[in-house]
Amino acid sequence: MTNVSERLNEIKQWFMDESLNGQGAVKTGERLCQMLREFGVPITRAHVLVMFLHPLYHGRSIIWSEKEGIREENWRHGLQDQPGWTANVFHALIKGSAPDRMHFDLRDPSAGEDFPMMQELRTEGVTNYVAFRFRFSDGSTHAASFATDAAGGFSEDDQELLFGLERLIAVRLENVIRRELSYTILGAYLGRNAAEHVLAGRIRREDMETISAAVWMSDLRGFTALSDRLPAEALLELLGDYFTVVVEAVRAEGGEVLKFIGDAVLAIFRVQDGGPAEACEAAVRAARAVDAEIKKLNEQREQQGKAQIHQGIGLHMGEVNYGNVGSPDRLDFTVIGPAVNMASRIEALCSGLNQTVLMSELFAQQVRASTVCLGSQNLKGVVASVNVYGLLPLAKNGAPT
Repeated sequence: MTNVSERLNEIKQWFMDESLNGQGAVKTGERLCQMLREFGVPITRAHVLVMFLHPLYHGRSIIWSEKEGIREENWRHGLQDQPGWTANVFHALIKGSAPDRMHFDLRDPSAGEDFPMMQELRTEGVTNYVAFRFRFSDGSTHAASFATDAAGGFSEDDQELLFGLERLIAVRLENVIRRELSYTILGAYLGRNAAEHVLAGRIRREDMETISAAVWMSDLRGFTALSDRLPAEALLELLGDYFTVVVEAVRAEGGEVLKFIGDAVLAIFRVQDGGPAEACEAAVRAARAVDAEIKKLNEQREQQGKAQIHQGIGLHMGEVNYGNVGSPDRLDFTVIGPAVNMASRIEALCSGLNQTVLMSELFAQQVRASTVCLGSQNLKGVVASVNVYGLLPLAKNGAPT
């Protein structure tokens, strides 16, 4: 092999170029493995595990193999819950119970006898396995490994090159992972579209735009009484169940959840190429999906002796101001305007009118779904009374009634 330091410098230069090109972790990992193969290092698989703080995931694996290419896995649950994790080489590296660098010549039957995974690799034809820990600037510890099924294993130069990647991988991955996490974490708090706007530079209080949208406001019924009656843990579980159903239904129809306000959810369905009718139809489909899932969820909760979930949804159509509101150093990305207030006031009528979904006349005119006029209603803070419509159930064949 050409001088190892020259190869490392070549990889270092490529990493620097990639940092400016904005390539993600998967693309970077794939190209690195290709380069190593081009350099004559006979890797047949590679694995990088990065631990991070995230509301949904505990870590991310980037796994490459000669036969299957590259893939990415997010660990939704703690790694300690994964079968065999505590006996894994990565566990020993990340927890600090192993040397910084490890090499196993699996042609030796006794090599890696403390790690059951080595016998599995040996059975699969792996002859050499190297692994090392690397650290980010915050002190967090992560791990990488490379394996080969070449008859001669890794040469000394191969091992020197692979171990020499430690700091390069750390610097490159920290840059990539933190950039990707900044989007996913911000998206978890603001919503995906809002996160894109913020990361694109719309971070000042005056950054607002007027858009047309179907506005969704949903709320739990009897939440005050539930708060007084249920223990905090049970109340949080109920809220989590409810919010999960609403968020998944809204997102599935292209909507954007902007805010949780206590037990309420504010969302929008932007008017795009399909016009107002398409946005309103999407909101209706999401409302039907929420209603169906809540019924299933309540059946399960009843069997478990848990409190039932009852909710209402208010729908309206109109222009809203979309962007930042707040003080100069404490901003919120949301929508404001009369259309938002109208949706909220309409939703407040659900309990009194014994309806799960209510909509304004303007909204009802946009949808094919069968609706029923519930008469002129007085809305809090609105001078003139307005006609409010309920959503009729679907027929057994799934068509509007």
